[in-house]
Amino acid sequence: MYKNIDKKYNVIVKGIDMYEKNTINPKNYDGILVVSQKIDDDDFIREILEKEIPIVVINRKVNHDVINVYTDESVGVYKGVEELIKNGHKDIAIIEGAINFDSTKMRREGYLKAFNNYNIKLDKNLVLNGNFTVKSGYEKANELIEMNEEFSAIFAFNDEMATGAIKAITEHGLRVPEDISILGFDGNEIGRFITPSITTIKRPIGEIARIATDLLLKLLNNEQDITTKKIYIESELELGNSIKDLN
Repeated sequence: MYKNIDKKYNVIVKGIDMYEKNTINPKNYDGILVVSQKIDDDDFIREILEKEIPIVVINRKVNHDVINVYTDESVGVYKGVEELIKNGHKDIAIIEGAINFDSTKMRREGYLKAFNNYNIKLDKNLVLNGNFTVKSGYEKANELIEMNEEFSAIFAFNDEMATGAIKAITEHGLRVPEDISILGFDGNEIGRFITPSITTIKRPIGEIARIATDLLLKLLNNEQDITTKKIYIESELELGNSIKDLN
């Protein structure tokens, strides 16, 4: 359905951070698909709605009266951290993401709930903030290892940081998962093509994008069969070879 979308529409990709208030001209856009990361994006979404440009928002749940396709990342994280705990891991280090991203807040909510339900004590010294890049995962894993504190696993808030963490672990003469287990998030292709493959919480971004694009095209074509505006897609745990069973 989307193979020839560029024959009918010009597809423009821009970052929301480039947005300046009152600069969106409805004449320039038939529709807008917004990949929202944080609550600061709401001003951008609000202006699109005020100018009556067809819009679909993905990635985070928003409160606006707008078509919204999202996952509850806290639920997915709970499943992943539960997998670590069920494999005997009690001392779990965390590499969080960018502080102001909603995804960081939701993923934090997920692991804290899992810790609480399984009576796992949170060691705040083992919680560091990365910025979702491979480099930050590498740097923060180095910091964790050099603290000389006890931990058997690292949960990195995305697969890029998990990949960086694996490199740091290896450079310290340690092995994954024999010495330190790794859990990632996103289900990106990168995690399947490194050794060991990363156990990760797979956010079905391909399905989300497909559904969102379909809904936006329906808006553009004035189709009337959109029955719900809030569409929730479940995350799944995708098992790799990066978690050791300590039981």
